[in-house]
Formats: sequence, structure tokens, C-alpha cells
Amino acid sequence: MRSSLSAPASHTHALIQGSGVAGLLSVLLGSCLLLGCDTNVHPDGFVRFVTGAGDAPWAAPPAVERVRLEFVQATSRSTLAEVSAPPQNISLGNAGPEYVIGHFEANGLTKEGAPVVHGSTVPFYLLGFSGISVPLFVARTGGFSEAPNPLLLPHTRPIPALVSGAYLFVVDGGSSALDIYNIAMWEEPSAAAPLPQTVKSLAVSGTELLMLNDDSAQWIELTTAVAAAVSPPAGLTFAEVIGGKTLVASDQTAYIVGATRTEGAATNKVLRIDPDGSLHTLLLGSPRLGAAAALLDDALLVAGGSAVGAGAELYAVGANGFRSLALPPDTTQGAGLVGITATTAWLVGGRDASGTPTSPRRIDIDCSSDCLAAELGTSLELNQASAFRLDENLALVVGETEDEQDHVYLLDASGDAPTLTEQPLHTPRARASAVVLPNGQMALVGGTDVATGEPALGMDVYFR
Repeated sequence: MRSSLSAPASHTHALIQGSGVAGLLSVLLGSCLLLGCDTNVHPDGFVRFVTGAGDAPWAAPPAVERVRLEFVQATSRSTLAEVSAPPQNISLGNAGPEYVIGHFEANGLTKEGAPVVHGSTVPFYLLGFSGISVPLFVARTGGFSEAPNPLLLPHTRPIPALVSGAYLFVVDGGSSALDIYNIAMWEEPSAAAPLPQTVKSLAVSGTELLMLNDDSAQWIELTTAVAAAVSPPAGLTFAEVIGGKTLVASDQTAYIVGATRTEGAATNKVLRIDPDGSLHTLLLGSPRLGAAAALLDDALLVAGGSAVGAGAELYAVGANGFRSLALPPDTTQGAGLVGITATTAWLVGGRDASGTPTSPRRIDIDCSSDCLAAELGTSLELNQASAFRLDENLALVVGETEDEQDHVYLLDASGDAPTLTEQPLHTPRARASAVVLPNGQMALVGGTDVATGEPALGMDVYFR
């Protein structure tokens, strides 16, 4: 029997049990590998529900009456089963769609039909349902739950990278120690070998990982473990972008935005990594430090971080360079930026040149003259901020207070007056990093457990 399930539609890789980078192996998440199945029969596939440590999502009020399991593709959604709560493993049968990409989604519904428990997998490339075993992590909506298995290593403000749409790589800046978490299977992390060099920035291109530090840069091929030195493109040194945030567009073009780093010299350099691995230099109109960056329909927007020049600049898909927006200079450092629509973004958190916390505000990239960013409400006293879109006029804002403790707020601008509501973490922590997982959920990784002072190894995942 052929393998039926892989995650995702591209190749899947893992760095597992081995010395040095020789531990890099290619992995196919197929039915026989998962179950050890007899190739002469066609067993049913099934979805099994997993929950976070200490969670009891089916028992908490309001009561869950039934659970709906769906298979979701880009343009369609089909119900696979609807069962009473609490659910056992749900059989998928031994047929199912073939040669399609989609994900499994479950919702726990109250008697009135309100969804109060939710879970979603990464997208899979399916060759039918026969023999597959799909773990589905579920929790109560509107808060955090801890992922089923902890990381193996401590990490302080780590650098996360998503690999092959299924794996979360976690490494500290300036370190080579690596954790790998399989979001497709929610498995215990692999005992990963260290990377071949220390890193301050990471980017992924296909099956290769680009590692940058102060004095060297290397590609490592994840299927062969072969590492090779790489030279910067013309007009750029890697030192001008290291420490900057990495953003990845829908076509897998990646940008390392040097202007977003919070230490070192201001810079106007951006490294663009095309899907074929070629490197290119982009130039902002003004050098910036502590700026914010986000993608709006794959257009790269950079805002703040400079007392001169435009308050924000935009690099559109296919453009020759950045376009200055008609906004006054903006000195805000340490803010988060998130695209809310194709033409608007929110700048949240951070402080201006005097150290005063700034108010969340909206940037309209279509404004052509004498523009001002419209304020969304009171100031938000967060440093090292990031922001993540949940829906139009709804975002999560993550950052650190002055004591370096992490906080998460829900910013809702759908009503007459925008509201900020703090979302308690499952594990209060300090000096963590936020990342969007391959299934679209936001998670906090790393940092220090505030209660114990020990490394926070569990991963807090937000369920909307």
C-alpha cells in the first residue's frame, strides 16, 4: 500500500538523533511509517484528539455537546463527521480524496451551536485516508494552551524558522543549539544536532537553511546535511542585516530586514532571498534602527525607526525599490506592524525617541499626500513587540514590559472605540519569542518561567 499522507505539499525534513549535521534525514509522514501497517490490507485512517498538559477542554463550561470534524481545502469545506462530546478517535474510512492539499479542523459546539473548542492541523498532501493517523491539538477558544510536548533546550528570545510547512526550528541568537518541533504530528521534539555555525538570523529557501552571523554565512542543505559558505549580494554585507526580522511571502520569497534590529547601527539594507535561493540587495530610503516590518499581500512595509525621511516605506511585488509613503518621520522603535487589509496596517507598541510609549495607529498605504497615521486608542507599553492578524480589525499584539515579562493583548477595532484586552498566558514568561505556526496559530516559544525562574520549555499556543 502506498503512503497516504505527507506534510505538507513540499518535502518534509528533520534533524534527528545523530552527531553533527549528519543527523539530517528526510522523513515522509506516510501511513505505513506511522502505523507499521500490513501492505496487503487497507486499514481505516483516523483523527485522534490531543490536548495540552492539564487541559480538559471538553469538561469546562459552557458544555460541549457535539464535535464537528471537517476537511478544509482552499475553496471548499466538507464535514467528515459530527459526534457527541467528548470524542474518541474519529474514523476516516479507507478511501478519501486523493492528490489534494487540505487540513483537518475540529470545532466543539455547545447546545446552541457556539464553537468553544477548536483545533486545526497543518495542510497535508493527501493520497487518500487509508491508514493515516492525524493528531489534532484542541483547546478552549479565546486563550492559550500548552502544546502537547515541551522543547528540549532553554531559549532566550529565540529565532524561530518554519521549515517545509510542518517543522518549527528554534535557535537562540548567537547560538548553534537547535530544537525541532513537528507541528504536523505534535510529537516530542527531535534530539537535534547543533547547526554548523552560530546564527543571528535565519531564512529558509526550499530545502536549504541560510544561517547568518557577524563574520560568516552558510547554506545548509537539509536533505544531505551539506553546508557551504555563501557570499553576500552586491551592495550589502551580512553585518548590515543580521539581527533583523525575517518575513516570508506567500511565494516563499524571504526578506531579512536589517532596519528592524534593535541593536547596532541604523541600516537601510534589506536582504531578499528568492525561492530559487538567489540573494538580492534592497535599499530603504532612510537608515533605520528598531523599525517594524510586515507583509501586506506580499508587499513589504517598513515603518518607524528614523527621525528623518518618510514614516514608512513600501516595497511592492515586482517593484525596483522602496516607495516612500507620505507620512512624517517616525522615531518609534520596538513596535510591531501587522497588515490588516491589503492597504492598511497597524503599528502597535514601541517607544518614541523620548522613551514615551506610542499609541497604536493605522497606516494607509494608499494615502498620497500629507498623511497621518490614525490613532487606535491609548498607548500600549510594550517593547520588542510583534503583531498578528486574526481577522479584519482584529489582531494579537505580543511584547515585553519594562521588566521583560511577555504580555499578549487582543486589539479589536471593529467597534466605535478600539479595545485592548490582555490574554493571560498558560505559562507566564519573560524574554520569549512569538511565531505563527504552520497551522496558522500564534505561539510563544522560549523564555523564562516567571513563577519558577527556570527555562520555559512548553510552547504556549493561542486558540481563537
